[in-house]
Amino acid sequence: MSTVKKNYIFNLLLTGFNILFPVISFPYAAKILGPVGIGKVQFILSFTQYFALIAALGIPIYGVRLISQSAHDSKLVYKNLGELLSIHIFCSLLITVLYIIVVLSFPFFHDERTLYILSGLIILMSFSSVDWYFSGIEDFKLIAIRSVSVKILSLICLFFFVKVKSDYNIYLIISLVSILGNNIINIISIARYVSISYKGIRKHIKPLAYTFGTTVATSMYTMLDTILIGFFADDKAVGLYSASIKLTKISIPLILSAGAVLMPRISKFFAGQDAEALKLILNKAFNYVVILAVPVCIGLLFLAPQLIYVFSGIQFNEAILTMQILSPLALIIALGNFWGFQILIPAGKEREVLISVVLGMIFNLSLNCIMIPVYKQNGAAVANVISELIVTSAYMFFCFRVINFKISHKPILLNLLACVPFIIIVLFFRTLNLNAYCFLGVSAILFVASYFVIQLKLIKSSVLNELLSAYYIKSK
Repeated sequence: MSTVKKNYIFNLLLTGFNILFPVISFPYAAKILGPVGIGKVQFILSFTQYFALIAALGIPIYGVRLISQSAHDSKLVYKNLGELLSIHIFCSLLITVLYIIVVLSFPFFHDERTLYILSGLIILMSFSSVDWYFSGIEDFKLIAIRSVSVKILSLICLFFFVKVKSDYNIYLIISLVSILGNNIINIISIARYVSISYKGIRKHIKPLAYTFGTTVATSMYTMLDTILIGFFADDKAVGLYSASIKLTKISIPLILSAGAVLMPRISKFFAGQDAEALKLILNKAFNYVVILAVPVCIGLLFLAPQLIYVFSGIQFNEAILTMQILSPLALIIALGNFWGFQILIPAGKEREVLISVVLGMIFNLSLNCIMIPVYKQNGAAVANVISELIVTSAYMFFCFRVINFKISHKPILLNLLACVPFIIIVLFFRTLNLNAYCFLGVSAILFVASYFVIQLKLIKSSVLNELLSAYYIKSK
């Protein structure tokens, strides 16, 4: 089997398990710990991981590009690895000290001070998260096997040790072991190949500063919502928001991976100045995104009550409206990825990407500060959707300046029409006395069946045919 096929299989395994893991673990934890327990853990992890993100200094993104570019020279690879690790170790130590000072200085953290300090290990050990190195050398096998093994172990621990509401501290420790376990295996794997060196780090400072700016700005509107809910509302609101956002975003990797699998390397079309071929490929890629994302949005909107009940329990009923507000995110984020990372980045427009992200960050932070104190998790959901929409719109604006690419709204309308039978089915089922599990299962099966039939037989979607064919060929 070729290396490309092996990498595809292991990447597919990892993506699939990353989707499956929260589907299994979160419902169990949510039903035992409730919104307050889940909220405590999610806030502590989000707060700590934000500091870890700052300590990373953009290395996970910059590192992949640097390592892949020097992959032909093993000495250069290890030299770059050592230099980036040196920077990361220094930043990890510095940011850990800052984190401890913050936790010890503010009364807000005193009730769970021990858990906050324990979670600081994520920051201290963040330098050992070197998936970027393995991605750069295209060793997806190690990434997949290691990640799946650690997640299975943490899942077993979850079922054995988390039994009552007061076990939220054990749930947090299991989450920490899962994160740190991955990192420790990483460091053991590369320890004999790399040596720490600060001699050649100067050349990395400028590109890292640029990548760091984009990363922090992006995280401000993708991670900060949970932290702000914790500050402006309470643990229960954090728990409710966490349940809805996890379910909303769980399908997004599948949508994005479809585009990655089927879409050729757009950068070569920019380099070759082949405008017509580029537009053809982009139209096809746009249709791939829409055909997958639209039904996901509709499903989340109309099945939110059943999804929340099945995956989180009746204690999370207040998260239903939150999830319905967040339901457009699948389409908005997928289109943002298309415009930003399939067009602007290959076209060398990193500056435009940064401007778009900073714009979204400003709106997100402003809206969250205004809406969370009043509307709690629902306010954060509205702010999230609006800011993601602003970022995607900014990407679109800059794309129109890069290439003369016209969007046809026909695919969106056709895909919405293909969802109409499902909407009718759901409205009919609501008149019946069906339990949530039966309602969700039957609705999902009928939705997929009706959507595929309409796409293939009535709309005669060539895009869906190509999508299915591509997965069939790749899986051989």
